Amino acid sequence: MKIHKEYRGVKDRKKSPIEIVPREQTNTQENLQDMDQNQNVDVKPAQFVSVTVNNQIENFTGKITGYVYKERDEAYPYPINIILYFGNYRKYPIDQKVLDKNLEFAFEELPPGFYMIELNSDGQLLKRIPNIKILPNQNIHQSIILE
Repeated sequence: MKIHKEYRGVKDRKKSPIEIVPREQTNTQENLQDMDQNQNVDVKPAQFVSVTVNNQIENFTGKITGYVYKERDEAYPYPINIILYFGNYRKYPIDQKVLDKNLEFAFEELPPGFYMIELNSDGQLLKRIPNIKILPNQNIHQSIILE
């Protein structure tokens, strides 16, 4: 195998051929593993899964109950409306009630999920409580404090 090396920048030198001969290369790898060793490998393992379904809960609906407290002893304009929304989507209310003088409320037979409650009076927003989580067959007590 012959390689030509060029000399640039100097005009007096000529190209001279350089001959490169590869050396003899050897690569050895020794395997010291005992060939009489037995290895048991299961190539098709079996996996058993046991599933038990508990369907004793027949009623999956939940309930939100609570009170509205006034922070000050001021008189609030009545009626106070309480509106329930599914999630944080406020376009279509699920239920709407008018609070009585005791300021108690209850929303029953609600499917599991997240809900939001709004309190307003004459179109003015008094309070908004988002992300009320109801699990199956769960009763939530939500106290609301009006400032």
